[in-house]
Formats: sequence, C-alpha cells, structure tokens
Amino acid sequence: MKFNRGTFFGRLLSAFFFGGFIPFLMLALLFVAMTRSTLERTYERRAAEAVSLSASLFRSLLSDTAEAAAKLAAEPAVIAYCEGSARSAAVISDVNRLIAAASGNTGLAPYVIPADGAAPLSRASIPDEYGISSHGGWGILGDLSRSAEQKPTVVFAQPHPSAGKPTSLAIGTVVQG
Repeated sequence: MKFNRGTFFGRLLSAFFFGGFIPFLMLALLFVAMTRSTLERTYERRAAEAVSLSASLFRSLLSDTAEAAAKLAAEPAVIAYCEGSARSAAVISDVNRLIAAASGNTGLAPYVIPADGAAPLSRASIPDEYGISSHGGWGILGDLSRSAEQKPTVVFAQPHPSAGKPTSLAIGTVVQG
C-alpha cells in the first residue's frame, strides 16, 4: 500500500526542516541561554568587586580623614585656641600652619571652630552652617556637642553647600585638652 505523502521536493523540504533547522534552532536557543547566564554571572561578579573596592577606598578615606582630624585636634596650639587659654597671633599662626599642612593637596577643608563662639579658623571661607551662635545645636556641630562623650569623631553626610558645590561629607572631632 502506497501512502501519498506529497511530492519529492516537499518531503525533502520537510526532512531538511525537521532534521536540520529545528535542531539548529534549539542549539542556538541553548547557546543564547548559556551565554546570557555566563554574562550575568560575570557582570554580577564584576559589580560586586567594584562595590567592594569602592567601599574599601571609602573606608580608607574616612579613616585617613578621621586620623587627620584627630591629629589636628591633638595639637597643643589647636587645644589652646579652642579652650580660649591662648588666642595670640603666634597661636593663630600655628593653628593656620597646622590647618594648611592638614589640607595639603587632599581636597580636605579643615575648620577649627571653638565652642565658645570665638572666630573659627580655616584656609577657606567658612560656611554659615558652621557658625556656633546660629547653628550650634544642629548639623555636625550639634551632633558633635551631643556625642562628645560617646564618640569623639563624627561623620556627617551632606553638611553644607560649600560655595554652590555640594560637600559630600564632614568629619568632626572634639578637641579635648
């Protein structure tokens, strides 16, 4: 018994389609899925490495800045100026020299702000937000005054808009004599 399955070219085309094209299509889809999975894992790993690296660099920046602030706060001239025991031209000159040495080329802008309301010292203009008389109870100054006994160094995000450019963070250290 002979079944009519179509013409020779129709059978040849269907054999080519089922025998060659569909396996090729399935292999292509499998390859795309494997490639996508591999790329996602690779990019995920690279993103995790980048985040880890930036976190360690940021941690290093914070610790270096806190160390510089603590070193500046431990200087006898800074302690004398902040306590109010000596505010002569020589002490102010020493404090300004120390501030200049602490800032260097690092992008830091150190401020020495006495708690008694005396004139703050800095190499740059001091933002209004760092005035003890008007802003002493909030921001980084308020945080420093509230936490002076628990932690002498405070990290504060977005402290003031330094001349139009947003400042990313401030690190404050309580000067104790």
